[in-house]
Amino acid sequence: MEFKERVLNELEPQIIDVEDWWNRSSGVILRVAMEVLGESTGKIIENKETWWFNEEVQQKTQLKKDEQTRNTNRQGKKRTEWHINNVTRRQRRQLQ
Repeated sequence: MEFKERVLNELEPQIIDVEDWWNRSSGVILRVAMEVLGESTGKIIENKETWWFNEEVQQKTQLKKDEQTRNTNRQGKKRTEWHINNVTRRQRRQLQ
């Protein structure tokens, strides 16, 4: 509500020149948005999809990634996929 109220208070209701009004309005909206909402740091979280996982899931995910990296370096793709699936299957059994 604060954002909306501040923008409406600062906007000029009379339109003399559309282009000038647009430039002033966009400036007001951007300035008020930065003051009210703040500004993002722009930092990207390393694992976008996994940052919210609990510790156990993060460990299992990291184990799978490590296995994939290790096996990719040693063997061909088919062998790597087969091994990862076996590791994942074993982990699922352990969790049940």
